Amino acid sequence: MDRNLAAAHTLIRAQRELKMVRRTVILITVLVIICFPFTMIVFMGFFKHAPKYKYPISYVFVDVSGLATVIILFQFTGSLKESDENNQMATKSNYRMTDIYDSKV
Repeated sequence: MDRNLAAAHTLIRAQRELKMVRRTVILITVLVIICFPFTMIVFMGFFKHAPKYKYPISYVFVDVSGLATVIILFQFTGSLKESDENNQMATKSNYRMTDIYDSKV
């Protein structure tokens, strides 16, 4: 009995670790893809003249990567995701009740 319990616990722990590694790889991949143009602009500045509007372009990519990071982490955090879904359901039901009330008046 104890061997089966230990094996099940090991399997669950391995699944959690695999999920964490998968999420980390997804996050790093998205950041690398989004920040690639920014990185190219920085390297171009080392070797030759960078584009005229390098700072606004860089700012856009840094902002987008920050937003993507927040969205990805929000999706990976289960309790926040459930909380947001509950808030959206409550808001939708609140709108429905006000629509019903307004139509009767």
